[in-house]
Amino acid sequence: MPDFYYPCPHGNRTYATFWMFEPGYIPSTLPSGDYRLDVYFRDATRSVLYAIQMFCSMRKQGLIG
Repeated sequence: MPDFYYPCPHGNRTYATFWMFEPGYIPSTLPSGDYRLDVYFRDATRSVLYAIQMFCSMRKQGLIG
């Protein structure tokens, strides 16, 4: 789960989250391109409790979005 979460300042039910990954989870180099990360939280019966998709673009200048 996220280390920190707080209500969205726009007043809706969306939450802004701040994720912290261990350095070992992040590759040292990534080729340029568009990436999608699928995250699933499941229980012991493999029922999905929570799922999220995150998108980003890697360019020569670094990570975008």
